[in-house]
Amino acid sequence: MGRITSNYKLLKASAVAAAWLGRFSERLSAAPARVLWFTPWEVPVSDRGLAKQAKWLEATDLLVFETEVGRIAAFGSGSGPVVLLVHGWGERAAALGGFVAPLVKAGYRVVGIDLPAHGDSSGRTTNIIQSGEAIAEIAQQLGGVHAVVAHSMGAHCALWAMTRCGFEPERAVFIAPNIDFSHAFETFQEMFSLPKKAISGLKRSIERRFGAGLWLDMRGDVLAVGLDVPGLVFHDPDDPVVPFGGSRDLLITWRTARLVEVTDTGHGHIKRNPDVIARTVAFVSKFRPEELLMDRVKNGVGG
Repeated sequence: MGRITSNYKLLKASAVAAAWLGRFSERLSAAPARVLWFTPWEVPVSDRGLAKQAKWLEATDLLVFETEVGRIAAFGSGSGPVVLLVHGWGERAAALGGFVAPLVKAGYRVVGIDLPAHGDSSGRTTNIIQSGEAIAEIAQQLGGVHAVVAHSMGAHCALWAMTRCGFEPERAVFIAPNIDFSHAFETFQEMFSLPKKAISGLKRSIERRFGAGLWLDMRGDVLAVGLDVPGLVFHDPDDPVVPFGGSRDLLITWRTARLVEVTDTGHGHIKRNPDVIARTVAFVSKFRPEELLMDRVKNGVGG
């Protein structure tokens, strides 16, 4: 947590520079905007939340994975088929600690990872592609993964790993998945009060690095075309951070998944919701294809 906090002054300065330079120049504002875009900002956690995370992790062991994208800090607990936990942007694996005890009790080994440039992992900047590569490499080192449980932007990273990096979990659970870049840019612009020129400069800079086709290639509904991994997606229709519509679009092409609406949970609390945790454990443990198809028909998702 300290490493991300140490970036605060740099990020604050970058925000000021991008906002000021963006009033005059796309080119000049692109560099500080790029720092903001690729550097995780720590999501604040209350003292009560930190105490809860520490309790969740009491029975876990610290792990370290050496990967092509750097050192990945992690924790592990239990024995059996592996369930991999992937947190959202600016968080760390402990944020999904509520899943540990129930999954271990159900007979699984739970491994939670701090994505690149997050938590105690190495690096100061990262992106969905790099994080997806890290997920796939760690899964390989673990000898395969039975299921992945991923929240917010972590779900996008997991989806990229599943469709572009050879990551092959037998089940996938996405919680409030953030897989819509257009909305991500809107949120980013509003969060830092950036002028349009700064956003345009940032987009051009990203396209020069990754290619102009990136925006289409990384859309969740495009990535999910042909995906046949059984999936479960939880989302609050009134999520104030990540639009619910993105999950509905995802389910149009991810035809082996079902969408569960979880009301009054917002974007953060949903990953701690007891019913979400219980249904995740049941799905990971007792999934039957015919149940998935019945649920899709009942909820009017897909076709």
